[in-house]
Amino acid sequence: MEEKEYRLWFCSLHKIQLSKKKKLMGYFQKAERIFKAGRKELAQLRILTEEETDFLCSMQEEGAVMQAEKRRKEAGAFFCIPGEREYPYLLSEIADPPFGIFYKGRLPSTETVTIAMVGARACSNYGKEMAYFFARELAKSEVQIVSGLARGIDGFSHGGALYAKGKTYAVLGCGIDVVYPPEHDRMYREILEEGGILTEYPFGMPPYRWNFPPRNRVISGLSNGVFVVEARGKSGSLITADFALEQGRDVFALPGRAGDPLSLGTNQLIKQGAVLADKPEDILEFYQISPKKRNGKKDLLLETQEEMVYANLGLEEKHFNRLVQETGMGTGDLMEILLRLSEKGIVGQTGQYFHKILPKEP
Repeated sequence: MEEKEYRLWFCSLHKIQLSKKKKLMGYFQKAERIFKAGRKELAQLRILTEEETDFLCSMQEEGAVMQAEKRRKEAGAFFCIPGEREYPYLLSEIADPPFGIFYKGRLPSTETVTIAMVGARACSNYGKEMAYFFARELAKSEVQIVSGLARGIDGFSHGGALYAKGKTYAVLGCGIDVVYPPEHDRMYREILEEGGILTEYPFGMPPYRWNFPPRNRVISGLSNGVFVVEARGKSGSLITADFALEQGRDVFALPGRAGDPLSLGTNQLIKQGAVLADKPEDILEFYQISPKKRNGKKDLLLETQEEMVYANLGLEEKHFNRLVQETGMGTGDLMEILLRLSEKGIVGQTGQYFHKILPKEP
């Protein structure tokens, strides 16, 4: 067997935490050596608990290697390791690149500028609108958008890119076969049409909270720059920005209102030297990319689609996923229309729920 097969086996060991896998790989250097390591040697390292050592030793058989490959095929996923042509070059440059990536669809191209867009899950309407707008305009100019498929800024960033028919990529903090959050199932599938989904976590791995900080280094590692849309004083988005600085990536931040909790993080980044970006052109000009003009014909079509979406709404709140089913629209298109209706003041929103707003009496 080749090292890649052993890597797939090693990355699929779901009962061993990523941090411990890194220590094992740091010592043994090759997954094949881990596969062939004896119980005594593993115990002497004091990396694994006795239970974890028992698990690893029980998996040191060719049948487990073959089972990992079988599960990969059943999931419709690909797997690549550093040194292979498929492995993203930018990611291979960071200090601790994943020693294996599971992915569906495609991986980001090295020939196109890639921007990671991150921000608060519990974001403001302003944050949603800006994330969607920036992602849409950047994607129109063929910038690749990377985010984490989470609620809030991540979802609206993917949605903007999808609306523009651009390429967007989601880095998961769980297994490639786990859709999290569940309500982004439709978006998960749409991303695969124009981009890809990737993770370093094994099949079936739940979205444990401790998975996300390491995931953030992959988001920034895949990108030329990281754009923080909204962030509190202490947040995962700032962790991503820290990773970006350590990796030598460019950092952009959207300025916010003074005193707004969701702007504390972004304003602080700007004070520390991040590039202030209050319009997409700021990022495009930084990379010397010429902005693409809007297509007026699409706007005319939107007017008709707005009427259809509005007709599907009532005074009682309706979940976004139900609107997707009733209208038959893609998530990016539907997000665009709901934002426009919201800007017109005729649609309100509470989380993932939308409703009509009655006009005020004169």
